[in-house]
Amino acid sequence: MRWNLSTQQAWIGFGISVLLFAMIGILGYRSMIMVMNAVSARKQSHYTIVKIEDFLAHITDAETGQRGYLLTGRDGYLHPYQQAVTILNQDFKELQRLLSYSHRQEQRLDAISPLLQIKLDELQNAITVRQTHGFNAALQMVQTNRGLKAMEQIRLLAHNLESEENRVYQERDEAVSRNFQNTIIFSSIAGFLGISLLAFIYILLIQQMNARQKANDKLASEIMVRKQAEDQINELNRVLEKQVVTLEATNKELEAFAYSVSHDLRAPLRSIDGFSKMLLTKTKDRLDESEQRYLNNVCENSQRMGELIDDLLKLSRLTRTEMEHTDVNLSAMAQDILSEFQKQDPERHVNAVITDDIVVNGDTNLLRVLMDNLLGNAWKFTGQRDDATIEFGIQKENNKPVYYVRDNGAGFNMKYVDKLFGVFQRLHRMEEFPGTGIGLATVARIIHRHGGKVWAEGNINQGATFYFSF
Repeated sequence: MRWNLSTQQAWIGFGISVLLFAMIGILGYRSMIMVMNAVSARKQSHYTIVKIEDFLAHITDAETGQRGYLLTGRDGYLHPYQQAVTILNQDFKELQRLLSYSHRQEQRLDAISPLLQIKLDELQNAITVRQTHGFNAALQMVQTNRGLKAMEQIRLLAHNLESEENRVYQERDEAVSRNFQNTIIFSSIAGFLGISLLAFIYILLIQQMNARQKANDKLASEIMVRKQAEDQINELNRVLEKQVVTLEATNKELEAFAYSVSHDLRAPLRSIDGFSKMLLTKTKDRLDESEQRYLNNVCENSQRMGELIDDLLKLSRLTRTEMEHTDVNLSAMAQDILSEFQKQDPERHVNAVITDDIVVNGDTNLLRVLMDNLLGNAWKFTGQRDDATIEFGIQKENNKPVYYVRDNGAGFNMKYVDKLFGVFQRLHRMEEFPGTGIGLATVARIIHRHGGKVWAEGNINQGATFYFSF
């Protein structure tokens, strides 16, 4: 076959276009690998932030278990304490692995290590003193505030760790967006150049074919060119659809991250509380009473917000724990709870009326939380009465047992009864009766998990009765 110059140019251009598309594929693959690596690094930063929060939460869990044992002397509170200490060691090792990429972060974590040991030693020593010398000796040890100071330093260092990880996360997030945008731009430009080159080549080929073929061949050639163009457009549409799916996935991931950040309030609250206390301590002599009161209000409200968040977390955990059904003596449990309240407030005189041998089938731990909240409310809202009476009993309705906790305390307006079991719903001022408004929501959640229902009746200053059934 004899080729002229134009035909040779066409085949050379075709070869160049094939090479160009091959390079586009290779470079596009490398760009996607870079995007995937950036996404993986971003996920690791988010995971690290979560582990820092878990680390602080487990310290709090250890404190809670230890405090429960110091207050009650019951060995059952040592289990969550020991479990939290075990998990803390695992958390610390995991943080060492996650933060090994940064010498500065490693230094911060190394500074936490001796403080953590001081805190754990203080917790264990208080437990040991409680076991050997009793509650008052343990209380004196706790009041030295040695563990509190170590915990404040741990929180400050952990905040610095988390701030650095948030900064790294932002950088990696920007890298994901930047790499993804560069991939799209490069693919678009390269695709345009490749299509333009192919279009130019096809024009040359059509010109050669038009010079040799008859009119009908020319028409067939034009139809073929149109079909090829449509195929190319369809292929481009498929590529664009894949890019849209990728963009939607990225947007969902960003939305999930924004949601996580918007609800991750505990760290900034601790910062507000900690720095406000530091400011109050350092400038106390230079502030007047109103200015000191303002700072104290900041601290109190940030601490209250922290309590609300912690209570919400506890409430959410109720739906995740596995239930173990067994026969539970609610009468004995109620007597034990009221005895603990009496020990904590020995100056009060409360007439407790408890029906004997009320036994139900349910989860012991959840029912303990249920009774503790109901009786705790009754104890709290009868605090202003000298003739306080708290009653726990059982009655029949439609031949089914209904259990109740009744008191003669502050009561409530039945107009607002529908708000009682909602989260953060309070019918009394904080100055009158403290609380976060989570207790009755917790009660309702536990009853619903047992397949039952709960309701209440009351009148202002005439007491309240809370009923529940399974």
